Amino acid sequence: MLTSAQLDENEKQNRRKQLLQRQDRMEQEIREIDMHVFQSRVDQKIEKQIFYIQQRFGIRFHDMFKETFNPTTITESGKAGIEQLKKAMVHLLDYAGYELLQEVRATGLRVEKFMNDTLHEFEAGIYEKIHVIDPEVTLSELEKQDFKTPDFQQPFTALTPADFRSAFAGYKGTKAFFAKKQKEQMKDNIFHLLTAPMEEYLHLSGEQMQAAYQEQLVQKLKNGRDLFIKEIAAYVDNSLAAMAGDINADTLLKKQQRLQEILEGGDAGNEK
Repeated sequence: MLTSAQLDENEKQNRRKQLLQRQDRMEQEIREIDMHVFQSRVDQKIEKQIFYIQQRFGIRFHDMFKETFNPTTITESGKAGIEQLKKAMVHLLDYAGYELLQEVRATGLRVEKFMNDTLHEFEAGIYEKIHVIDPEVTLSELEKQDFKTPDFQQPFTALTPADFRSAFAGYKGTKAFFAKKQKEQMKDNIFHLLTAPMEEYLHLSGEQMQAAYQEQLVQKLKNGRDLFIKEIAAYVDNSLAAMAGDINADTLLKKQQRLQEILEGGDAGNEK
């Protein structure tokens, strides 16, 4: 851009025409970027993470059951034993629900990190397209974005021990429960009954993430797009002003040197 202030009139006319044409091309490249590609990646990320939660929950459930249904909590036979089973079931529902909630919250944070990575891919793609058209253009680097995490609710709060009555039906006493492996059968029956509510909760949580995060992602992509278009326009305006004599070469040189110092200082800060 520094040489623009030193061009003769014919060269200036050609340079003006070239700059404006390049501006149109760069803006067109940016506006034609398909944002649905980035939205689709986020949807796929959410779906995959929800699937992993379901797998981990199935593995983790064995330990949660052992911690709530054990010789310390189940010590009686008959009706007294059934009451202990119900009490242990209340604890298991709260325990499992909280663990599942924490998994969903952690997934939300992973998706937010992924969206920042997606924004950087969007940014890198724009840099590549723009520099093919005009290597002299310098664009800002997008800052790390903050996203609002959805307000996820704990599952299983509407369930009661009565919903698992069939799983308790075969209880005959502590000896059969612990020594004859009746506990394993009860664990499998409880997990089977809990599977549908768990899958429904994860499905709704996935939909909640997609609705909340897609809206935010699209807005961030549009903000980045608008920022880059403004910076390209500013670059072209400054170049045209330099050729018109509004800014002399010495002034431009000093501004560029100062800008380079700022950029190098920012890079040094980022390296720390």
